[in-house]
Amino acid sequence: MKINEVGMGKDVIIEVSKGTNILKFESKSMEIVQDDLLIECVRYNNKVVNLASKNVVVSVTVDENPLPVKFSDVDMSVVKKDGELYHRVRTAKDGREVNRRESFRVFIGEPGLAQINENTKTRDVLVKDISTTGFAIVSDDDLDINTNIRLSFIDKGTQIILQGCVVRKEYRNNRVIYGCKLVKAPKGLGNYLARKQRKHF
Repeated sequence: MKINEVGMGKDVIIEVSKGTNILKFESKSMEIVQDDLLIECVRYNNKVVNLASKNVVVSVTVDENPLPVKFSDVDMSVVKKDGELYHRVRTAKDGREVNRRESFRVFIGEPGLAQINENTKTRDVLVKDISTTGFAIVSDDDLDINTNIRLSFIDKGTQIILQGCVVRKEYRNNRVIYGCKLVKAPKGLGNYLARKQRKHF
Protein backbone atom coordinates (compact mmCIF):
# COMPACT_ATOMS: atom_id res chain seq x y z
CA MET A 1 0.00 0.00 0.00
CA LYS A 2 1.16 3.52 -0.78
CA ILE A 3 0.68 6.38 1.65
CA ASN A 4 -1.84 8.05 -0.69
CA GLU A 5 -4.02 4.93 -0.59
CA VAL A 6 -4.70 5.10 3.15
CA GLY A 7 -8.39 5.23 4.07
CA MET A 8 -9.79 8.26 5.86
CA GLY A 9 -10.80 8.21 9.53
CA LYS A 10 -8.41 5.36 10.34
CA ASP A 11 -6.63 5.09 13.68
CA VAL A 12 -2.95 5.97 13.34
CA ILE A 13 -0.04 5.18 15.68
CA ILE A 14 3.12 7.28 15.31
CA GLU A 15 6.23 5.63 16.72
CA VAL A 16 9.26 7.86 17.31
CA SER A 17 12.59 6.15 17.98
CA LYS A 18 15.88 7.61 19.16
CA GLY A 19 18.41 4.93 19.94
CA THR A 20 16.66 2.47 22.27
CA ASN A 21 14.05 5.04 23.37
CA ILE A 22 10.58 4.81 21.83
CA LEU A 23 7.64 7.22 22.10
CA LYS A 24 4.17 6.54 20.71
CA PHE A 25 1.37 8.94 19.81
CA GLU A 26 -2.19 8.44 18.55
CA SER A 27 -3.90 10.23 15.67
CA LYS A 28 -6.37 9.70 12.79
CA SER A 29 -6.03 9.85 9.01
CA MET A 30 -7.85 12.90 7.67
CA GLU A 31 -7.05 13.70 4.03
CA ILE A 32 -4.77 13.00 1.07
CA VAL A 33 -3.09 16.11 -0.38
CA GLN A 34 -0.64 15.86 -3.28
CA ASP A 35 0.18 12.22 -2.51
CA ASP A 36 0.83 13.00 1.18
CA LEU A 37 -1.30 11.89 4.11
CA LEU A 38 -2.63 14.49 6.52
CA ILE A 39 -3.41 13.25 10.03
CA GLU A 40 -4.86 14.97 13.08
CA CYS A 41 -2.26 17.25 14.62
CA VAL A 42 -0.48 15.42 17.42
CA ARG A 43 -0.52 17.38 20.68
CA TYR A 44 0.63 16.77 24.23
CA ASN A 45 -0.48 19.11 27.04
CA ASN A 46 -2.15 21.21 24.33
CA LYS A 47 1.19 21.79 22.58
CA VAL A 48 1.96 20.59 19.05
CA VAL A 49 4.55 17.79 19.10
CA ASN A 50 7.59 18.34 16.87
CA LEU A 51 8.08 15.17 14.84
CA ALA A 52 10.47 16.69 12.29
CA SER A 53 13.74 16.21 14.16
CA LYS A 54 16.61 14.76 12.12
CA ASN A 55 17.82 12.81 15.15
CA VAL A 56 14.81 10.47 15.31
CA VAL A 57 13.32 7.69 13.20
CA VAL A 58 9.56 7.89 12.68
CA SER A 59 7.19 5.14 11.55
CA VAL A 60 3.43 5.31 11.09
CA THR A 61 1.03 2.38 11.47
CA VAL A 62 -2.51 2.70 10.05
CA ASP A 63 -5.29 0.41 11.30
CA GLU A 64 -6.42 -0.89 7.91
CA ASN A 65 -8.40 -4.09 7.32
CA PRO A 66 -7.68 -6.96 7.38
CA LEU A 67 -4.25 -6.07 8.80
CA PRO A 68 -2.59 -2.84 9.98
CA VAL A 69 -0.13 -1.29 7.53
CA LYS A 70 3.19 0.14 8.72
CA PHE A 71 5.13 2.86 6.89
CA SER A 72 8.77 3.13 7.96
CA ASP A 73 11.24 6.02 7.77
CA VAL A 74 8.59 8.66 7.13
CA ASP A 75 9.08 12.42 7.08
CA MET A 76 6.62 14.42 9.20
CA SER A 77 5.96 18.13 9.40
CA VAL A 78 3.21 20.46 10.60
CA VAL A 79 1.08 22.07 7.89
CA LYS A 80 -1.92 24.39 7.93
CA LYS A 81 -4.93 23.78 5.69
CA ASP A 82 -8.23 25.67 5.79
CA GLY A 83 -7.23 27.21 9.10
CA GLU A 84 -6.51 23.85 10.77
CA LEU A 85 -3.16 22.35 11.76
CA TYR A 86 -2.25 18.82 10.66
CA HIS A 87 0.79 16.61 10.69
CA ARG A 88 1.79 15.69 7.14
CA VAL A 89 3.13 12.18 6.53
CA ARG A 90 5.40 11.82 3.50
CA THR A 91 7.21 8.71 2.29
CA ALA A 92 8.22 7.14 -1.01
CA LYS A 93 8.24 3.66 0.53
CA ASP A 94 5.29 1.29 0.36
CA GLY A 95 3.69 0.22 3.63
CA ARG A 96 3.75 -3.40 4.76
CA GLU A 97 1.14 -5.39 6.61
CA VAL A 98 1.95 -6.29 10.21
CA ASN A 99 0.51 -8.90 12.53
CA ARG A 100 -1.97 -7.69 15.17
CA ARG A 101 -0.85 -10.36 17.63
CA GLU A 102 1.17 -8.95 20.50
CA SER A 103 3.28 -10.67 23.10
CA PHE A 104 1.40 -12.46 25.86
CA ARG A 105 0.01 -9.68 28.07
CA VAL A 106 -2.67 -9.90 30.72
CA PHE A 107 -4.92 -6.92 31.35
CA ILE A 108 -4.96 -5.87 35.02
CA GLY A 109 -6.79 -2.53 35.32
CA GLU A 110 -6.06 -2.09 39.04
CA PRO A 111 -4.81 0.98 40.92
CA GLY A 112 -1.23 0.75 42.12
CA LEU A 113 1.59 2.64 43.79
CA ALA A 114 4.85 3.42 42.02
CA GLN A 115 8.11 4.28 43.75
CA ILE A 116 10.40 6.19 41.38
CA ASN A 117 14.15 5.52 41.49
CA GLU A 118 15.37 5.81 45.09
CA ASN A 119 12.61 8.21 46.13
CA THR A 120 10.62 6.76 49.03
CA LYS A 121 7.54 8.78 48.08
CA THR A 122 4.99 6.79 46.04
CA ARG A 123 2.73 7.97 43.22
CA ASP A 124 -0.72 6.75 42.26
CA VAL A 125 -0.78 4.89 38.92
CA LEU A 126 -3.05 2.53 37.01
CA VAL A 127 -1.63 -0.93 36.32
CA LYS A 128 -2.55 -1.51 32.66
CA ASP A 129 -1.11 -4.95 31.90
CA ILE A 130 1.63 -7.40 32.82
CA SER A 131 3.60 -10.04 30.94
CA THR A 132 6.40 -12.35 31.98
CA THR A 133 8.95 -9.81 30.73
CA GLY A 134 7.43 -6.45 31.65
CA PHE A 135 4.46 -4.33 32.65
CA ALA A 136 2.66 -1.15 31.62
CA ILE A 137 1.32 1.59 33.86
CA VAL A 138 -0.67 4.76 33.22
CA SER A 139 0.33 7.97 34.99
CA ASP A 140 -0.18 11.72 34.94
CA ASP A 141 3.54 12.22 35.57
CA ASP A 142 6.12 12.64 32.81
CA LEU A 143 9.01 10.30 33.57
CA ASP A 144 12.26 9.77 31.69
CA ILE A 145 13.25 6.67 29.77
CA ASN A 146 15.44 4.38 31.97
CA THR A 147 13.62 5.50 35.13
CA ASN A 148 13.54 2.68 37.70
CA ILE A 149 10.09 1.85 39.07
CA ARG A 150 9.02 -0.31 41.99
CA LEU A 151 5.34 -1.10 41.45
CA SER A 152 2.98 -2.58 44.02
CA PHE A 153 -0.74 -3.31 43.83
CA ILE A 154 -3.37 -5.52 45.44
CA ASP A 155 -5.30 -8.09 43.40
CA LYS A 156 -7.95 -10.18 45.20
CA GLY A 157 -6.22 -9.63 48.52
CA THR A 158 -2.76 -10.57 47.23
CA GLN A 159 0.00 -7.97 47.04
CA ILE A 160 2.03 -8.02 43.82
CA ILE A 161 5.41 -6.25 43.74
CA LEU A 162 7.30 -5.68 40.48
CA GLN A 163 10.56 -3.88 39.75
CA GLY A 164 11.22 -2.56 36.29
CA CYS A 165 12.80 0.09 34.10
CA VAL A 166 10.97 2.42 31.70
CA VAL A 167 11.82 1.52 28.09
CA ARG A 168 8.90 3.12 26.23
CA LYS A 169 6.44 6.03 26.56
CA GLU A 170 3.11 6.51 24.80
CA TYR A 171 1.21 9.77 25.14
CA ARG A 172 -2.58 9.43 25.22
CA ASN A 173 -5.19 12.02 26.26
CA ASN A 174 -2.72 14.05 28.36
CA ARG A 175 -1.70 10.95 30.27
CA VAL A 176 1.32 8.73 29.69
CA ILE A 177 1.49 4.96 29.29
CA TYR A 178 4.86 3.59 30.37
CA GLY A 179 6.15 0.28 29.11
CA CYS A 180 8.58 -1.17 31.65
CA LYS A 181 11.00 -4.06 31.34
CA LEU A 182 11.09 -6.33 34.37
CA VAL A 183 14.43 -6.17 36.16
CA LYS A 184 13.66 -9.42 37.95
CA ALA A 185 10.50 -11.51 37.70
CA PRO A 186 9.08 -12.31 41.15
CA LYS A 187 8.49 -15.90 42.13
CA GLY A 188 5.07 -17.16 41.02
CA LEU A 189 4.49 -14.45 38.39
CA GLY A 190 3.91 -17.01 35.62
CA ASN A 191 1.25 -18.83 37.67
CA TYR A 192 -0.44 -15.54 38.59
CA LEU A 193 -0.62 -14.49 34.92
CA ALA A 194 -1.93 -17.90 33.88
CA ARG A 195 -4.75 -17.66 36.43
CA LYS A 196 -5.62 -14.14 35.26
CA GLN A 197 -5.60 -15.24 31.63
CA ARG A 198 -8.00 -18.12 32.30
CA LYS A 199 -10.48 -15.72 33.89
CA HIS A 200 -10.66 -13.74 30.64
CA PHE A 201 -11.98 -16.78 28.75
